[in-house]
Amino acid sequence: MGALPDKLWHPALDQNGTLRNGAEVAELTGILPPFRDQRRLARAVPGAIDLLAWTRVLLLDGELAAAEPKKLRYRILHVAARLTHGGRRLRLRICSAWPWKHELATAFHRLAALPRPAG
Repeated sequence: MGALPDKLWHPALDQNGTLRNGAEVAELTGILPPFRDQRRLARAVPGAIDLLAWTRVLLLDGELAAAEPKKLRYRILHVAARLTHGGRRLRLRICSAWPWKHELATAFHRLAALPRPAG
């Protein structure tokens, strides 16, 4: 969690100790299914939260950049689309009726424009 920008990481509890409204807790938002083995859950949750946080920083803007994980799951992660390939290209075919199709397409263009890691 140390690699996340300060504005994205905040405790799930308020200063008075009550659960923060909209707390970014992976189990509450449905990021991950319930695990029987808590050790696996302890390893998976930080990765899922990091992935969502960096997606917000690098790929999204406006309202979605500040959205809680539950809203991101509904608008971006559970999308009505089909990934197809042909002619040596990979295409994301987004349903024309999907309300957030432009935001998702912009996120994919930004992802494609990121530099490849060295090595």
